[in-house]
Amino acid sequence: MSPALSKEQLEKAVSRLVADTSHAPVSSVSCESGLEGKVGSIAHCDVDSGGLKLRRTVEVNSVEGLMMNFDVVPVLTKEEVASSLLDEFEQQSGHRPDRAECTGNLEGRPGNTVDCTVVTGPETASFTLTVTTVSGGSIKYSYAPLP
Repeated sequence: MSPALSKEQLEKAVSRLVADTSHAPVSSVSCESGLEGKVGSIAHCDVDSGGLKLRRTVEVNSVEGLMMNFDVVPVLTKEEVASSLLDEFEQQSGHRPDRAECTGNLEGRPGNTVDCTVVTGPETASFTLTVTTVSGGSIKYSYAPLP
C-alpha cells in the first residue's frame, strides 16, 4: 500500500513547511486535494502567510515504505507574473506599460518559462520569461523578446 496524505494532512504539512522557510506566520492553507504517495504526484495549495496570498505546488520527490518526501514549489499566477513584469518595465524605463498578458502561471523551477505580451498604446511586444533562481519562496526570472 502506498502512502497518501489527506487534504487536511497536506494542508498541515504545507503550513508547517512554509512557516519554517518563510519565517512568517501562516494563517491558512487551502489545498485542492490530498497527495498520493507516488513520485511525481502533485497537488496545488493556496497559502495565506504574513498577509500575502501565495500559490504553491507540492510535488512528491521520493517514497520509501510509508514515508514520502515532497517539495513545496512557489508559483506566480499569470496575473502576478504580468504585474511583476509591468513593475520591471516601469523600473527600467520610468514608464509603466498599459498592460501585460501572460499565457499561464510560472512555477518556481529554474528553466521554466512563460510567454507574456506587453501592451503600450498601439504597440505590443512579446517576451519569454525564464526562471533563473528560486530562493525562500521568491522567484527570480530573466526575460527576452520573442523572435
